[in-house]
Amino acid sequence: MTRIGLELYTQPGGAEVYINIRRKDGGHERLAAFIDTGAEVSLLPAHFMSFIDYRLSEKSDIIIDQAGIVGQAFRAQEGFIRLFLEDSSGNMTGEFEMPTWFAQTDEILMGFEGFLDRAVLHIDMPRRAGWIELDA
Repeated sequence: MTRIGLELYTQPGGAEVYINIRRKDGGHERLAAFIDTGAEVSLLPAHFMSFIDYRLSEKSDIIIDQAGIVGQAFRAQEGFIRLFLEDSSGNMTGEFEMPTWFAQTDEILMGFEGFLDRAVLHIDMPRRAGWIELDA
């Protein structure tokens, strides 16, 4: 398993990881992404579809209810992206494919399916230390 260091924040609390998404031109786009342990699938802004390499899923256009709250739904396109993780120490995972929702948002969230479900997440907020171990 590859160990990738996380950036931890206390106010508001959270953890970020650096991702490198494969671009259409063959390069990679390096971005900071918030780890959301409650997100079913990772989420990217829809305008990323203009420059990153992706393939749409069979269901493609979907509506997501946020925690079943009435009126808290959004439309997204479901697809798959290729990416790898890295940290400030130079550690990197291998490239892997992950399901992703593309929606009208500015947020970059790393969710459960295809990411957290294949990882071990370590967060020690009092010491502000964290890492993720990923088999990729």
